[in-house]
Amino acid sequence: MSDGSDRATVSTHHKKDDAIIELHEDFFGRTPEGQRQTLVHEVLHLQTARLCRAFTQLAKQFPEHGAIAYAAQRHDDEEEIVVDRLARAIAPLMPLPPTVEDA
Repeated sequence: MSDGSDRATVSTHHKKDDAIIELHEDFFGRTPEGQRQTLVHEVLHLQTARLCRAFTQLAKQFPEHGAIAYAAQRHDDEEEIVVDRLARAIAPLMPLPPTVEDA
């Protein structure tokens, strides 16, 4: 899953409680506030990953049912909106990521 601007991608592992958040090159050109928002956004995707995966698998199992494919796509679209809105609300409450000067 991506934050829409492709600054980061999250990959979860089926039936495990671990994940990989891949930070794309332009992530490091963002302000600390922008980096924080992207990180919060991706961590929120971790919380919705199983439900998203279920919708995707359902659509793959029944490709002939257009309503299922439509519902899966709508779910993906709405999940991205919810995650983005929550990230905007939560990110300011989180600490800023460390900078090179902090090292």
